[in-house]
Amino acid sequence: ENTTNSLAMIQPTLLSYSFDGPPQPALLDCQSVQPNTILLLDTFFHVVVFHGETIAAWREQGYHEQEEHAAFRSLLEAPQADAQMIMDSRFPVPRYIVCDQHKSE
Repeated sequence: ENTTNSLAMIQPTLLSYSFDGPPQPALLDCQSVQPNTILLLDTFFHVVVFHGETIAAWREQGYHEQEEHAAFRSLLEAPQADAQMIMDSRFPVPRYIVCDQHKSE
């Protein structure tokens, strides 16, 4: 494996997506879990997209399907696209998991 993949095995990467700007690196800490963010965790063998409680509720209510909420739709799509890029470039292909705060996988 290359250096980047080897580092992901040792120390997973966590990105936080929010309306506040572009994705930001986040600490592997419980304080990174916020209701209004989406987290992308890359552990090399798993790629996890975690939706905070508020984001998950808005998605379940279908806000991303409404034209006036295009920014929310973009926020939902960004970590999925990044996760797909990770999975496309890696062998073996990591397990892809999507989950919501306070819910099971």
